[in-house]
Amino acid sequence: MNITLEELSTFEITRSVSTGIFLIISILIGFRILLKYFQYKQKALLTVGLTWIFISSPWWGNAFSFLSILIIGYAFEPFEYLLIQNAFVPIALMCWVYSLGELTFKKYKYKLIIFYFSICISYLIYLIV
Repeated sequence: MNITLEELSTFEITRSVSTGIFLIISILIGFRILLKYFQYKQKALLTVGLTWIFISSPWWGNAFSFLSILIIGYAFEPFEYLLIQNAFVPIALMCWVYSLGELTFKKYKYKLIIFYFSICISYLIYLIV
């Protein structure tokens, strides 16, 4: 869908810029947590960092659509927008469940992972279909 920046309302521009700032901060925090893995060699730091990055994915659609409008004058179609917003949430959930199991419930870690993996697969199938 072709659209120009002039066609956007002040609210849409403000929301998109605020979303972009939020995403930059979230990604920087996530990478900072990821880099701590190399210092402490704990796998949970990798998955917590990835969780932090992917948990912000529901805002990616708005930010990427705004960037796309700025650069090439194209706004995402609803399917593309929703796919970008929702496709990475199960990955965030799986990373968090692994971290939670690693840090607190070591005895039940694999049972938790299997349970939530089945939920995530069901969610992705529902999202795609």
